[in-house]
Amino acid sequence: MQFQIIGISARRTGISKDGKNYDGTTLHTIFSDPSVQGNAVKEIYVNHSTHNVPTVGINDVIDVQYNFKGFIYSISLVEKAKRTQGQ
Repeated sequence: MQFQIIGISARRTGISKDGKNYDGTTLHTIFSDPSVQGNAVKEIYVNHSTHNVPTVGINDVIDVQYNFKGFIYSISLVEKAKRTQGQ
């Protein structure tokens, strides 16, 4: 499923059983959904220890593949947004 990134935030969420912090990134995205008039929005949390997030920025388009349980399987960059100087 393809998403356009509209915001990015770093998160440190808690401590695992072995005492390590969970570091991750939340990607705030919009996407087309036939059941929604206009655009739908979704937050995608990506744990850094389980997935490699490509270098992405605002307005980039990513493709997220989910497994049969609904967990993220892979993330790839589809289209890099054109950036002006200073972005």
